Formats: sequence, C-alpha cells, structure tokens
Amino acid sequence: MIQPRDNVIQAFRSPNRNQYMAVAGLGLIALALAGLIGRDVFFPPAQAAAAVRTAAVTRGTVRSAVTGTGSVVPAEQINVGFRSAGQLTEVDVKVGDHVSKGQVLAKIDTTALQIALDQANANLQTAQANLANTQNGTALVQAQHAIDIARTSYNDTVNQVNLTNAQDQAALAADKAQLGGDQAQFNLDNSALQASFTYKLDQQQLAADQAKLTADGNQYTADGCFTNPAAPNCGADLANINTDRTAVGADQTKVNGDAAAANADSAKVAADQAKVNADNIKVALDQVSGQRSLNQAANAITSAQDSLNAQTSSRPSTIAAQQAAIQNAQAAVDTAQLNLNQATLTAPIGGVINSLSGQVGEYVGASGGTTALAPGTLAPAPSSSSASSTGSSSAGSAFAVISNDQAFQVVVPFAEADAGRIAAGQAATVSFDAVQGLTIPSHVLATAAAATVVSNVVNYNTTLTLEQIDNRIRSGQTANVTVVVAQASNVLVVPNSAITRIGTRAFVNVLQAGGKEVRKLVTLGVAGDTTTEVTDGLAAGDRVVLPQLRSTTTSTGGGAGRNGGGGNVRIGGGFGG
Repeated sequence: MIQPRDNVIQAFRSPNRNQYMAVAGLGLIALALAGLIGRDVFFPPAQAAAAVRTAAVTRGTVRSAVTGTGSVVPAEQINVGFRSAGQLTEVDVKVGDHVSKGQVLAKIDTTALQIALDQANANLQTAQANLANTQNGTALVQAQHAIDIARTSYNDTVNQVNLTNAQDQAALAADKAQLGGDQAQFNLDNSALQASFTYKLDQQQLAADQAKLTADGNQYTADGCFTNPAAPNCGADLANINTDRTAVGADQTKVNGDAAAANADSAKVAADQAKVNADNIKVALDQVSGQRSLNQAANAITSAQDSLNAQTSSRPSTIAAQQAAIQNAQAAVDTAQLNLNQATLTAPIGGVINSLSGQVGEYVGASGGTTALAPGTLAPAPSSSSASSTGSSSAGSAFAVISNDQAFQVVVPFAEADAGRIAAGQAATVSFDAVQGLTIPSHVLATAAAATVVSNVVNYNTTLTLEQIDNRIRSGQTANVTVVVAQASNVLVVPNSAITRIGTRAFVNVLQAGGKEVRKLVTLGVAGDTTTEVTDGLAAGDRVVLPQLRSTTTSTGGGAGRNGGGGNVRIGGGFGG
C-alpha cells in the first residue's frame, strides 16, 4: 500500500531515522578512507620517474646523539679547616694562590693545645703506674702487711690491758691494806682515849665552862645589853662572857690534845678509804677501756683480712679496668697530639685557593664542611663548584676551599628521556661558550641514580671527563655536550624519511627498473639522527623512495598521485627524521 507523501516525509524526519542516517554516513566515510589507505600501502600507484625522489642504499655509519648544557667543574675540590678552635697566628696564603700538597696554609695558637697534651700525658702515666702496682702485687703486699700490723697491735693491746688491770688490782690491794692498818690504829687509839680519866675530866670541865658561857650570855641578854650596852651590869656581864670564852677555849685545847692521836688516826682512815674508792673506780674504767681497745684491735684485723681478700679476688678485674684506663688515657694523648699537630693547617691536595675565612688575630672555630659530589667522581656538584660562590653550603663552614685547576670535568643535567640512553664510557664532544672554536673530546664517567627536580623538570646529572686540557678552561664555564649514545659502522643505511611504520613493522618503497615502486618489509637496527641501519630486506645499491616535496599545486589525477588524497602513512618522517 502506497503511503501518502506527507507520511513518508514525516518518517524521514523522526529522531530514529536521523540517527540511522548519521551512523550510516560515518560508516561509509570510514570504509572509503580504509580503502584509500590500503590502496596506497599495498597497491601504490605508478608514478612518473621524473616525479619520484629516491636515495641509494649505501654502507655508512649511523650515529645517534643527545645534547645538553652543563658546567665545568674541577676534578677535585676539598674544604679544609682546623680540628680545634683557636686564634689565628698566621695565614700564609691568599685567595687565588696556587698551593702544593702539604704546603702550610695557616696556624692557630697552640698554648691551650699543649696544656691539654701535657695533662693527657700525666693521666696516662698515672694509669700506667696504677697498673704496674697491681701487676707487681704491691697492693697485695700492702694488704698482708696491714694484717700483720693489725695482729701485732691486737697482741700489744691485750698485753697493755692485762698490765693495766694488774697494776690497778695491785694498787687497790695496797690501799686496802693501808686502810686496814690505819683503821686498827684508830681503833686502838680511840679505845685508849675513851678509857683516859684526864680526857673525861677535860670533857667535863669543857661542858661546865660551856654551860657557864651560855648562862652569862643569857644574863647579858636579860639585862638588855644588846639594845643598851651602857645599862647597869652590862659591863660586868660582858666581862663574865669573855672570861667564859677564854675558859672554853682552854678546855677545848685540852680535849683536842687528849684526842690528837685518835683524830690523826681518823684522818688517815678517811684518806685511805678515799684512795680505795678511787682505786675501785679506776679498775672499772680501765676494764671498760681495755675491752674497747681489744674490740677495736680485733676489728682492725678483720678489716685488713677483708681488704686482702678483696685484693685477691678482684685482682683480675682490677687489672682489666686499669688496662682499659690506660687505653682511654692513650686515646686522649693521641687526640691531644693530633689536635696540636693540626694547629698547623696544610693543603691536602695541590690546587688553587678558592676561598679563605679569617685573618691573623681572629678566632676560628673547628671547621670543615662537606662537598656535594658529582656522580662517579670527586668533582663537586655544580652548585658548589664555583670559586666565587664562597657562601655555598659546601664552603660555608670551611676555613679554606682548594680545587684542582689542572684537571676538569663537566656535569650536565640531561632530561629523563635522554638520560636513559646514556651509559658510562660513551664518547662525547664538549664545546664552550666562553672559548669560541674550542671542541674537546670526552667520555661519560657516570650518571646519577637519583633525579634532580628543578621547577618540576626531572633531570639526571651526568659527569663527563675531558680528554684534553686547555688553559683557557675555567671552573664554572658553560659547556655544551654532545654524547653519542648509539653508533653502527659499515652498515646498510637509508634516510629516516624513507621509512614508513605500520604498527611494529617498518616498510620502504623500492624503485625498481622501469620505474615501478615495490613496498618492502625491512628490519631496522640503530636509528640515527638522519639515517637508520637496515639489517634485512634491502641490498646495497637499492633505491628507496623518499617523500615528495610539498607542492602548492593541486593534483587533478583523482587522488592517484603520492601527494593526492590517500597518500602513504608516514609517522614523523621515520626515526629522528
């Protein structure tokens, strides 16, 4: 059934219909392009011989190189400084001077260093003497002597204590005997006194006269003589009292005379008893003191024995400790001697003085500093190699910086893509911005394993050794380096522009006799900057077709020519083209 025209138009305008049309159109275009590419690749159109550019396959050398710009650095640079702090007493060089290895650069005051060495030597001698005493048994002998002395002292103490006790007992016995004799004499004299009639009469007369004296005194008081000595009878009362006193005194003298012997005996007995009491006290005190002395003497023996035992048991460890002390003291002497020796600073290498920090009279600290090294060498990294950059991290704490001015190397930061192709031993050439026309052969020494990132650009430093010396070369100069990373000699080569790649395969168009082009699969070797080695697929003398030069005219051959639509697929003109 025929649909109305409007319905047909509406169907073509529907969204699904439009999508189908678009997909179908893209598919047709893709098929057309594929057909054109396939025609040119597998069935290249015939060209007029005059319009084809070719190159002959020849034998030659293929070379691939990478280039970079770096800096000239000395082959060796060292920071030097004093081992100890001190005051500079002399500075024997200036910046820019050439020095030889071992040449004196500067000196510091050695007074304190010499004192330190003397003290270290004294400590060493003391440690050696201590060890000698121990090894010779001096301490053991002294300990044994101490025991002998303690034992002798103990025996002497025992004898002295016994002697003192014996003397005390003898004195006590003698005093007791004296007391007994005197007591017996007193008893005898006192018995005789008590039995004496005269003594009794004298006592009675003394008592009577004392009673009369008392009565006369009472009468004197009764007559009121104490308050009024001029009263009547007071004179007679006072006379009676004086007479009574005289009589009493005379009576007392007679009684004392009668008892003189007994009183003397009593005094002797009292004195004898006092001596006996004192003797008893001395005996007790001497016994306590003697026991204390015996205890102290016994303790001295124990202490001496302990000391001997300690010396005997600890002797091996004591010797080991004293030997260690000698080693420590010797190390201190060596250190002090080294500090004294290095108060004179000498050049460790020959070269030129890049920088100095200090003049005579100034104090310098213990200094040194380290140098950041370039890969595979003793040369400094470019950041610390410049003689003028005395404030660099490598020289900041050094008294002097010395660099070798007789041999130079070049350090170049290569991009990561190029660094992967560089290997030690590869040949290179170096030119210099500061020395026009100078090119020096060199070779790669080493490439850093770690990257250097500057402004987010990854580079790898590579060190190259210059194989010639030119006196115009200076540290820090800009160096332009070309490194040959691959090379093949006496091999078949074709221009890079003749090679076409499809996937992992390579092809060239060979112009045969009669002007016919034939596509050939080739195996490639070393790829150079302008030519590439061919290891299979071509022979010397073959002529390979080169791309046509671009023309401003448009071909009217319906796309049959090499510059028309659907030309051969070439990627970047081949390797490095």
